[in-house]
Formats: sequence, C-alpha cells, structure tokens
Amino acid sequence: MPAADDTVGEAIWPTRIPEDYFFTTERLAQEVGIEIHQAESIVEVLVQEGLLQPWFAPQCPNCDEVWAAYLGEDDIPQSVHCPFCGEGTPENMMEFYLVYERLKTLLD
Repeated sequence: MPAADDTVGEAIWPTRIPEDYFFTTERLAQEVGIEIHQAESIVEVLVQEGLLQPWFAPQCPNCDEVWAAYLGEDDIPQSVHCPFCGEGTPENMMEFYLVYERLKTLLD
C-alpha cells in the first residue's frame, strides 16, 4: 500500500469555494479547512483557467472601507480617492489586499 501523501487531501468541490464575488486566499483556506499555501495554489490554477480575476483592493485609512480597484500595481495612481468617503490618500499611505473576483461560477 502506498504511503500517505499529506499534500493531497479531500476534493474541494465548487460549492465550497466562497460564494462572494470577491474573496482572499485566507478566507478560502478558512472556509475549506486547508493551509494558506494550498489555497494560493488553488487560486493560481483558477486564475489560469479564467475563473478568477486578481485585484488589488485598497483600504481607506479614513473610513476603513475596502474595494477592488486595480488589476495591477502599475494601475495604482499616486493618490487614491475613496469612492465611499471621497478622501484622497497618497498611494504609499494605503494598505492593499490581494482579492479574487469570481468571473464565472465553477459549475458553468
């Protein structure tokens, strides 16, 4: 009998991927019950397959709202204007998160 392989676990069915259109790898790992590095590998494959779109999401230091806004680091302007409170903040004063948008349901 072959040795157990701890890199292979139970199947992650499409219905277990977070329902929200935007999510982080940390949330995926938590909801599915896997390690973050495993979630990152899964997300990488789903991006390559065209099922997810990565976005940079700034968090406004004035009102704490987070929104998906930029497809790449080169798209981030020097001053980021919050669509919620209207305040402008220098890019280097913003915190950014990498979030993923569901482009299609995985059952389509």
